[in-house]
Amino acid sequence: MKPVHLIVAVDEANGFAKDNAIPWTLRKDLRHFKKITSDAPAGKQNAVIMGRITFEQMGMRLLPNRINYILSALPGYTSSLEKALLECENDAIIHEIYIIGGEKVYQEALALDRVVNIYKTVVQGVYACDRFFPSIPSDYMLHEERQDSEGGYSFNYQLWRKSVGT
Repeated sequence: MKPVHLIVAVDEANGFAKDNAIPWTLRKDLRHFKKITSDAPAGKQNAVIMGRITFEQMGMRLLPNRINYILSALPGYTSSLEKALLECENDAIIHEIYIIGGEKVYQEALALDRVVNIYKTVVQGVYACDRFFPSIPSDYMLHEERQDSEGGYSFNYQLWRKSVGT
């Protein structure tokens, strides 16, 4: 099976959105996101899977150099996370799969027990968010962490990796 990863930026209360918008703008984190989700061997591409609200929050623009799946019960979208994952498995060009939001999609992905890595940027402070990233399950260990800052914001890049044998 192809590796499945989650990627998110949250505040210290695990919030990532308020009124369907990200409460901070961090160019460094956007570059970090692009590098991680775009990095694939020649001739391959990564898939990004997101809910419809996340897609709308991004201005309804598909992310370039990645295969985009938008989840929704509405016509014209992929109907479920399981269907998107199956399509990714059957597409030879797809290298790895990144789930990029929203709240329900993250919850569902963790429940499927296929997530290998969680890339989590933690922005210092609490921003009165109304959408939250779920708690990281106990079978994931903090593998790497590094600090950065930009425009008055301090944040940590974290890589959580599922423990071997779980």
